[in-house]
Amino acid sequence: MEIAIPHDSTSQARSVEPDLFSLSIEQDRWLDWVGSTTRNDFFFNVLDNLQQLTGVPPRIRVGGKSQDVAYIDSSIQWASVSFADPTPSMPYPEALAMRVGTRFYSSARFLLEKTRVTHGLNFASTDDMRGFFHLAFIVSAFDSADIRKAGIVLDSIEIGNEPDAYGTRSIVRNASYDGSQYVAEWQTWAGNVIPIEQVYPDFKLKIWGGSLSRSSHDLTDWSPQALIQRGLLNSTAGQRISAISQHQYGGKACENDLQEMNSKSGIRDSLNAFKPDILASNQHSLEYVLGETNNCPYHGAVGISDTAAAALWALDYALYAWVDPRTPSFHYPLTNSIGYRSNMVQPIALKRSPDDGSDLPEALPPHVNAPYYAAVIGAEAIGSHGSTRIEELPVDDSRIAAYAFYEDDVLARVLLINSQPYFAPVVEGVFQTRPTIRVKLDTENSEFRIKRLSIPFTDSTSGLRWGNVTYESDDGRPSGVERFEQVNTEEGFDISATEVVLAFLSAK
Repeated sequence: MEIAIPHDSTSQARSVEPDLFSLSIEQDRWLDWVGSTTRNDFFFNVLDNLQQLTGVPPRIRVGGKSQDVAYIDSSIQWASVSFADPTPSMPYPEALAMRVGTRFYSSARFLLEKTRVTHGLNFASTDDMRGFFHLAFIVSAFDSADIRKAGIVLDSIEIGNEPDAYGTRSIVRNASYDGSQYVAEWQTWAGNVIPIEQVYPDFKLKIWGGSLSRSSHDLTDWSPQALIQRGLLNSTAGQRISAISQHQYGGKACENDLQEMNSKSGIRDSLNAFKPDILASNQHSLEYVLGETNNCPYHGAVGISDTAAAALWALDYALYAWVDPRTPSFHYPLTNSIGYRSNMVQPIALKRSPDDGSDLPEALPPHVNAPYYAAVIGAEAIGSHGSTRIEELPVDDSRIAAYAFYEDDVLARVLLINSQPYFAPVVEGVFQTRPTIRVKLDTENSEFRIKRLSIPFTDSTSGLRWGNVTYESDDGRPSGVERFEQVNTEEGFDISATEVVLAFLSAK
């Protein structure tokens, strides 16, 4: 297979933000992630690994279902949370009720310096007085001296979580609740809450609207264009909306198999469906973000969301989401909480199995999951140049996705993802040959270096190595001697089934 690559950046290549791979964290477990009285060093380390590759910390979005059951309580310092009983299918359920105290939001001080944070705000209650004081709690925390000194920024507020499901998956609205009712409620509520800036004039908050769990992609049901048509932007508060947030999960793949989840065409089809929404948002000068996303809903699927296949999916999904010219702000915050099977990272010890909720004989220590390698590889491919450009390369093969990265409009790196599955033999001890594809890059270089993501099998949940380095360590830091291979351009190189290769082509 020969892949043609323009040596200079073309009009199809577009700037990619270094914090493309970011995290969305369920609010009810936020203190477990970041720490309350002391920093969670494991979480800090896995974030810092990415910052060392890009020069920029990952963005953090804190919210989700639990933000819509959260209320402030000035009588407590941190948080009081009531959870449903765990079940085999939902070992770590979200909060039924949550009270946040006076120091809850100040925990952001434990993040990396210059982190950009988005916090969710309870809209389900439509209690605008509580909303006003709740937002004041958040802004006041980020106005503190230590957070300001660290350059940690309250970048956005996401109002409500999946209001299109208020009438179907909860009892906060009746079953007939629709977009017109949402817009009317939003305008009244937001009009009374957003003026918090009169108290804190230094804060000019970005507001995320929508936060939809689905989209009809037209004017008939819940979609950005339908909400805009119904008047979402036609008020002083509505004019403050800076972005439309969409939540997206690949539920169909989770009902089938790993091969379908990693289907090159399936990934593209699932994202291309949102082009009408993106276009409608951009026509009104609104950014379009994936406020939360992952491969499977309901905290992920055992044997799918926690596997090497999910790492390949996350890498291709995030990069493809960015390369389309009409998606100027298609960020990729992978959804995480405590014990979710779809987590990139499990930041604290788990006493219950994330697979079935059973009690573990020994606590499972903090660790990274396979999808974390997607964030590491994506961060290294983007690099720390600050103005990297990315372009998808045309490859007429359903197994291979390819992306070119340019610095100063000069080709710097090429990333290849081979999503062909490779499983262990059914009969133990039986020899089998791992399929490979010989690749030649049509580049001006006479030789170059490559780095591989080595994976035992498609359904492996551990044992991955990126350039011979593992992140499956006690402290979340990389371990091992980094390994590159030298490649003669004329001879090319092999890429195996279920493997990622990053080629370094710049003269640096």
